[in-house]
Amino acid sequence: MDGEIGVEWIKHFDKHTAAKAIGGKYQLLLVDGHNSHYTHGFLEYAHTHQILVVCYPAHTTHVLQGLNVVIFSVLKHFWTIERDRHEHDTGGKVDKSNFLGIYGRAHL
Repeated sequence: MDGEIGVEWIKHFDKHTAAKAIGGKYQLLLVDGHNSHYTHGFLEYAHTHQILVVCYPAHTTHVLQGLNVVIFSVLKHFWTIERDRHEHDTGGKVDKSNFLGIYGRAHL
């Protein structure tokens, strides 16, 4: 990913999220340290469109990503238990026909 693609990406992000920033409020965009997130064009677009860009420190994204650590890690744990239980009990894999049932048990 280079600087030009980074600018196109933030435009895409803005297009699909700006409506949620009701009343002209700022949006928050958390990024990793990839250099495409720090080009002049990327940051200028962010500034102009009221997008606050915050970078995770190098090599810490996997630890600090809020949803992965706080919310999805618990779901991942129980998904693994339910998937393994399904595979052990039925001998089958997760597919479109049984996904929602297995996911529902993990979610609960």
